[in-house]
Amino acid sequence: MKSTFFILLKNSHCLNKTLPASVVIGMIFLYLYDTIGFNMKKICLLVMAIIVFNVFNPVAAQLRKVPAEVTEAFKAKYPDTKNLEWKDKLTGFEADFEMNGIKYSARFSNKGEWQQTERDIAEDALPATVKDGYGKSKYTDWELKAVSRVESKEDGLQYRLLIRKSSVEKKYLYFNESGQLVKDTITI
Repeated sequence: MKSTFFILLKNSHCLNKTLPASVVIGMIFLYLYDTIGFNMKKICLLVMAIIVFNVFNPVAAQLRKVPAEVTEAFKAKYPDTKNLEWKDKLTGFEADFEMNGIKYSARFSNKGEWQQTERDIAEDALPATVKDGYGKSKYTDWELKAVSRVESKEDGLQYRLLIRKSSVEKKYLYFNESGQLVKDTITI
């Protein structure tokens, strides 16, 4: 097993690419298992410790610097904001911010194109057409947990309702301004 680890590691440059992190980590675990005598219990504890560290380490959330195109597009769309925080979503960037005392979340592509903005709203703030649409849907017996106003480049203005039937069965319902159920998605 040792020889396989070192052969793969030494010859990875022949592939003209670097090995994926998961492959390297797997090879390290195999090496530790073979040489030091790490058993599965120790490996599992080590993996859990790494996961816990990464989950509770906020520095790991930002993988790369936010491009100037993204920050400029954000400033052009939302010039007067407070408490701005960026998150790297790999396919784009998410900005959490406050404007006029209201918390928002906006997504931008890597090229700085605005994709969507959302904010939580009270159930009372739902338009009557959306309340009526929800009341006529097959989900009226589900518990309404949260409501968001979502404005996107592709779908325009929609209202997202988080509903729950049990601790396992949860869905997002998307209604347009007319109160029509546009889509429903399962969530965790």
